[in-house]
Amino acid sequence: MIAQRIGAAAFAVWLAALPGRAKAELHRPRMAVLALKPEGVDPALASTVSDALTEDLGRGGHYDVLGRSELEAMAGFTAERQKLGCEGDAGCLAELGGALGAQWLVAGSLGRVGKSYVLSVRLLQIEKARVAGRDTEEVYSQEALLPAADRAAQVLLGENPAPLSATTAGQRRGGPPAWLGYGLLGAGAVAAAVGALFGQQASSDYYSRNPALAGPGVSAQNTANTLFVTGGVLAAAGLGLLIYGALAGGGS
Repeated sequence: MIAQRIGAAAFAVWLAALPGRAKAELHRPRMAVLALKPEGVDPALASTVSDALTEDLGRGGHYDVLGRSELEAMAGFTAERQKLGCEGDAGCLAELGGALGAQWLVAGSLGRVGKSYVLSVRLLQIEKARVAGRDTEEVYSQEALLPAADRAAQVLLGENPAPLSATTAGQRRGGPPAWLGYGLLGAGAVAAAVGALFGQQASSDYYSRNPALAGPGVSAQNTANTLFVTGGVLAAAGLGLLIYGALAGGGS
């Protein structure tokens, strides 16, 4: 009993001698950030985003954050996780967080859906084994994943960040709607067809047998030529819009 009191007193003296910052670090809640699960992406890319997310979560200094590298260095962590077989179950992840001595645990995944990357994360409160926060970010380039991880960290920490801009997210501008391209193609075809009728009329025997109607015949031919040119321009414009829309990812 005396030895315990002496030990407690010595600890109190040591604690009182610590600088204010060191005291604050002792009382910071621990947050464990598990490596993001790669789903259809390069595991190295998922590891890079995991490290960025860990750094973003610890930037404010409010938590003692343990990231992927720290957790993998802890003796028995890998074996404990394999034993529990944790994937997405909140209760299982809470048990894992408790084994790590953490009050909070972040888990998530990085996947690929079509041309976009999807970062999905959850914040679990270990004591209550509940999901305290979650966020999903969708971006369109690997370069945009780091800003996405930063925003996800802010959301989990209870902040209210602005959505990523289309430029930051790497989103390509959509092309013109497909109906516009098809409409121009159709208008071009109609103009060419009407031009063909005028051309046929201008070259008919009716005009050649009646010299007095030479003027109207020339006029019909000019109209036919104009319609042919207009139809070609409209058709080319429609085709160009369709090609541009396909390349730009638009055209719905």
